[in-house]
Amino acid sequence: TLFQTLPVGTYTYILTATQNGCDGVSVPYTVTVASPVDTPTVSFNITSCEPYVVSLTATNAQSGTYNWSNGSTGSAVNGYMGGLFEVYFTSNSGCTSSNEISVPHSPQEYMWNFPTGCFCTDDLRDGNDITTCAGQAAIVGPYNPFAYWSYQVNGVDVSTGTGNHPLGFSNFGPDSINLILDNGYCQITSDAMYLSDSCSASGSQGLIANGTSPNNLDSQANTFNQNLEQLAPEILLIPNPAADQTRIEYRYDGSKSQKMIEIYDLTGRKVKTLRPQNDAGSISLQLGDFVSGIYQICLRQDGRIIAQSKLSVAP
Repeated sequence: TLFQTLPVGTYTYILTATQNGCDGVSVPYTVTVASPVDTPTVSFNITSCEPYVVSLTATNAQSGTYNWSNGSTGSAVNGYMGGLFEVYFTSNSGCTSSNEISVPHSPQEYMWNFPTGCFCTDDLRDGNDITTCAGQAAIVGPYNPFAYWSYQVNGVDVSTGTGNHPLGFSNFGPDSINLILDNGYCQITSDAMYLSDSCSASGSQGLIANGTSPNNLDSQANTFNQNLEQLAPEILLIPNPAADQTRIEYRYDGSKSQKMIEIYDLTGRKVKTLRPQNDAGSISLQLGDFVSGIYQICLRQDGRIIAQSKLSVAP
């Protein structure tokens, strides 16, 4: 056994074995000692906010190839979400090194927990006449620090912060509320949460009753008019909780073209993306690769989350 520390270069070894006065000589062995491989330098730039596009660049003074943890190859590649990216550099001599970089997630990925649409203020504050905890309702912002965040009421900032996570919001009135999140590269404004003091269903019905006693009642439906609206987007999980698999029943509003179903864990990390082809349907989701816990299933249409539901994965 021979151990040597050699400088960069090419070396030829021949092994000679002697026994009983006879020599045996091996074929030549050539050993090439290559220069140490430098660690690649990695950088990123956010080139688009909606859709979210991350430009990743790796450089090295030596010649070689680059392979990325997202499956891309080359010194300059694109990613389409935040998170940890690792690049593996292989020099022409066959030696390898690696480096990684953390890219902030798109603020849009944290908008799923902000309620949008129409709500009644009586259901959110102490004015309701139902004995529940609804009077203490509050919007709980994502538990992640942001370079800047703001709650806007009717277009005016009423609660802001920098470098921390959004605080809760519970000052509900007949207003329009938006949440603004800025990760230092992109600023995203949520769809509006509309609150009203007067919630009523649209429609009318008339009834004519003729008769002289409770036992002799003739009734005639006179008119019935109801405003029919387009079916709202919807997502259902069956069964839920689930251990091995669940079925995702989904419905889009049919007005857009780009459709995705995204699955996030409680840290906000996207763990899976599905791309349904139809406006409504069913997808079987295998859960063998999911650790037990709570996941958020988001129905996304043209970059905007339009419906969501929580999935509990049992051990």
